[in-house]
Amino acid sequence: MVPFDLASNRLRRLTTPERELLGLALAPAEPLRPLPKVALPSDNHRYPLTVRWSDVDSYGHVNNVKYYDYIQEARISLVNDTVGWEPEAVWMVVRQDLEYLKPIDFRTEPYEVGTAVAAIGNRSFTLAAEIRDPASETLFATARTIVVGVSSLRADQRLALQKWAV
Repeated sequence: MVPFDLASNRLRRLTTPERELLGLALAPAEPLRPLPKVALPSDNHRYPLTVRWSDVDSYGHVNNVKYYDYIQEARISLVNDTVGWEPEAVWMVVRQDLEYLKPIDFRTEPYEVGTAVAAIGNRSFTLAAEIRDPASETLFATARTIVVGVSSLRADQRLALQKWAV
């Protein structure tokens, strides 16, 4: 919610009475159910990750928001390589947790995102992923992503996802 002054056609700050009124409606946040940590098998889906110069922040490391992009690129690669969704299928990420372990530096050699299927539901699946250096096996981040569709997974899609199951 953003307060907007229609007369001046610009954003404005909340007044003290508005803050107090909105404060009355605050409810304690319900904690997220923790996602289990998953050790990836050695035969997980592997996606070569090339760090772009534009991914690097002023500290000389990959900006932490880019880690989510890397996990997304690997997820799309796994799904396209495995399941082959129809263009009209509607799938959305309903939750993605990422644990930063080390900063990623710019280099020309690719890093790697390993992804495995941690769970398969009726209309959803959970992926576990790791960003790592394939040469040294240094782990930079781990992630878990829950993807939900508007329709149920077909038997052939479930079987295709099973190939990458933990």
